[in-house]
Amino acid sequence: MADWASLRDRTRKAVRNAEQITLKQAVAFVDASKCTGCKVCIPIGHCYALEMIECTDGVKHKANKNNLVAKVNPYNCTGCHTCFDLCPTDCFSWKDVPKDRNYIPV
Repeated sequence: MADWASLRDRTRKAVRNAEQITLKQAVAFVDASKCTGCKVCIPIGHCYALEMIECTDGVKHKANKNNLVAKVNPYNCTGCHTCFDLCPTDCFSWKDVPKDRNYIPV
């Protein structure tokens, strides 16, 4: 019998594959009310779209002690979905690519 962690990982991968089939192109977006500022998503070696910024708008997760939230630069996001896989609080979602971005970052 599979443990919950492996079942969750397999489910996320299946959903990610389904999303990639149906989405033409999208970028990640962070819901600050779900982000705990844990920085798990930041050490992604190939991602230049993620950074931690100070939460200034007052909307943050209750467990966020360091007042930091993840932020995605939509001009650098390739839609690789790695941040979705790493995030323990599922604070990432898809957002439309900015209309003035006419390239796909690599």
